[in-house]
Amino acid sequence: MSTKLKELTWENHQNAERMVVARKLLKGMPAPEYHKFIYNQYVQYEALEVAARAAGMLEGIEGICRAPGMLADMEELEEEFGDARRTVIVESTTTIGIEDLIAQGQDTESRVLARAVKLHLEHRVLLNGNRTIVFK
Repeated sequence: MSTKLKELTWENHQNAERMVVARKLLKGMPAPEYHKFIYNQYVQYEALEVAARAAGMLEGIEGICRAPGMLADMEELEEEFGDARRTVIVESTTTIGIEDLIAQGQDTESRVLARAVKLHLEHRVLLNGNRTIVFK
C-alpha cells in the first residue's frame, strides 16, 4: 500500500517542493514569517484532526496527528521571539444560524476592542511608523 500511495502522491509532492513557501523553508525563513506559516497550517490540521478523531478515524494511529507538534513549535517561537499569535478564534458549527454567527462576531469584536483599550490605558501600545508595538 505504501508504494501505491507514494505513486499516487508523487506529483503533488513534486509540486509542493516547487512552491515559494517550501523553498523558503528549505533556505531558512525569518521567525515571524515561519510562525505565521505554522499557525495557518496548525488551524487546518487541528480542524481536520478534531473531525477525524470525532469520527473514530484516528483510533490506534493517534501518532500521525501533526497539530500538537505544530502548537509546540509555535509556543517555542513565541517564547523566544515574543507572542505573535493574537488571533481570536471563534469556534462554530454548521448547525447554528446566521443570527448566532453575527452575535459571535460582535462579541469577538467587543473583546478585541476591550483588550486594545486596556493596553492603551496601560500605556503598553506604541506606534512606530506603520507598525504597532505592544509591550508585555
